[in-house]
Amino acid sequence: FELRVDSDFLPYYGKAQPGQARDLVLMTLPLWLGIFALSRLYDREELLGGPQEYGNVVKGCLIGFAALVIVSMFARIPDLARGWLVLGLVLVTLFVGVMRFLVRRVFYSLRRRGWFVQRALIVGTNDDARAIAKQLTPYRFSGVQVLGFVDEYLPVGTPVVDTLRVVAPTPLLQETARELRVDQVILVSGAMTWESFDQLLRSI
Repeated sequence: FELRVDSDFLPYYGKAQPGQARDLVLMTLPLWLGIFALSRLYDREELLGGPQEYGNVVKGCLIGFAALVIVSMFARIPDLARGWLVLGLVLVTLFVGVMRFLVRRVFYSLRRRGWFVQRALIVGTNDDARAIAKQLTPYRFSGVQVLGFVDEYLPVGTPVVDTLRVVAPTPLLQETARELRVDQVILVSGAMTWESFDQLLRSI
């Protein structure tokens, strides 16, 4: 608020005081957390990968400031500076986006050391399965390290994508997953018969 009112960039003739703006921000903090949650800014699937997170940041900040304006009407804060709202929107969006960017860099560095990485097997070797493997590579960005493929048609050791190979036949999925300490199994339904797919779902 002081940056907006005390600067000579734009004259301010309103009656709102810094204390009122501070109280308004503190009053709406729980609301901001809820808005950020609804904007999927705390959703694990949306974090640390892809531009969608930054889009959610912009959306969350826009909705947050719209809610702040609505709350200010009920709180009867006189002449809330529009310049303060615009400046606050720009700065909050910038700071939140920059912080998310820096946190990503930290997590990418930790993932190179094996932290915050899930080990995965892909069941199937068709085009969809290969596309999934390529999308998850390199794992320092996706957080999922593909160890290989499980398939009911190709023999063990068959190369599929880059250095990834078939590591086990489909009937040995559970034993292989335990042996390799796998965190998740990615089933590609079109890469196997419906009977095999249904049996895997039931067994898992």
